[in-house]
Amino acid sequence: MKPSPALLARLGWAALLGVGVAALVWLVAQSSQAGTDFCQDYLAAQRALRSEQPYFLLFSSSGQSLCPGISLYDAHPPFTILLFLPFALGSQAGGALLWGLVSLAAYLLSGLLIVRELRWRLLRGMALFVVGSLVWTPALLAIGSHNLGQAVTALLIGAWVLGRRQRGGWAGVLLGLAALVKIWPIALLLHALLWRKWREALTGALTVLAGLLVSLVVLHPAAYAVYLGPVQAEERTAAPSYSNTSLVGAVARLFLGYPAQPQPLPPLIAGVGLARAVLLAEAVGGVLLAATLAFMWWRGRLVKPDVGELLSLGLLVVALLLTFPVTWYWGLITLLLPAATLWLALRHLPSPPRWWWAALGVSLILLLIPGGLLLALPGWLQAQDAHLGGLANLLTWLPTCALLLFAGTQAQLLWWASRPETAADLTPSSC
Repeated sequence: MKPSPALLARLGWAALLGVGVAALVWLVAQSSQAGTDFCQDYLAAQRALRSEQPYFLLFSSSGQSLCPGISLYDAHPPFTILLFLPFALGSQAGGALLWGLVSLAAYLLSGLLIVRELRWRLLRGMALFVVGSLVWTPALLAIGSHNLGQAVTALLIGAWVLGRRQRGGWAGVLLGLAALVKIWPIALLLHALLWRKWREALTGALTVLAGLLVSLVVLHPAAYAVYLGPVQAEERTAAPSYSNTSLVGAVARLFLGYPAQPQPLPPLIAGVGLARAVLLAEAVGGVLLAATLAFMWWRGRLVKPDVGELLSLGLLVVALLLTFPVTWYWGLITLLLPAATLWLALRHLPSPPRWWWAALGVSLILLLIPGGLLLALPGWLQAQDAHLGGLANLLTWLPTCALLLFAGTQAQLLWWASRPETAADLTPSSC
């Protein structure tokens, strides 16, 4: 008896999923043998286990870097040190492999939650998610670098799903944990307040407060003094980096360039120091975030909650990625959440005009370009001709412009959704 076409299709999707997951596990295993973001967390946690100051210069007495590719200090908030304590009980290689697998599991869980929330076929949806991750540069970099992005993304998506299930208490707990790990998710509590999700906002705030108190007791206030002082001062020097996709980084590069090798990136506007340039860039980011919050409050109240919450949440997440001082390119895996909210919102709305779809397509094409081309292009151009440094500086804006355009399409959709007379003229969506 021949197997049915449906069975063959399921077997094919299962095989594709298995191969994709195996490839991701192999990537984790290979990257665990090299220097990754885990190094700084491991050393900080080990010092905490010995009751020593966890934040210290990541250089040996001979001047060699203890964590190649990492800045002078562990750049992650103090609460993350508690998170990494179990991984610091053994060897660094073993801890890196274990953390890499845990992070990968969190990333795959994010995909599973999205596939289920979008009501796609589970096997096919997960297979496409995994295979897509193998060609999406932010996902590959996040998985290979063992950073916190995968855990934060899982926490945010989990909070979103729990909130949709009317489990605001647990949703707030996950939001609070995400804020303790990455700071910027704390602004999502404002979204909960906007939509009168009092339990979610309260439990989120209490989780943040509890996490701060526990880390203060375990690590002592001196750890926070170093984190808020020298560590943050060092972080400001990272703002102009190529791979910082935030608006703050893009604006700062206009004044500072970036000392990349072998060809430094020249500034477009010279004569502005680091502190002033970063402060100006942060002011630009602050204005954008304030405008986004005001727009959400103004227009979001005029939209049905099932659509308004989706659009405002997605818009706020993108705005936070844009305005946080340092958003590394691999941190863009968090865009999985606004992509899912946008997809669901479009199911409830009439179809936007063609130019809107074109703008959305351009933003996604730029964000989905594989191979790290967006990061490599400015340096390549600068290496071809040093006189093209100004153009190379502007090309570093491409990921940031893609984020701005993606945010703009969501803001436009929220505007349309709040104007019934406009929506009535559009045809139903086929999403």
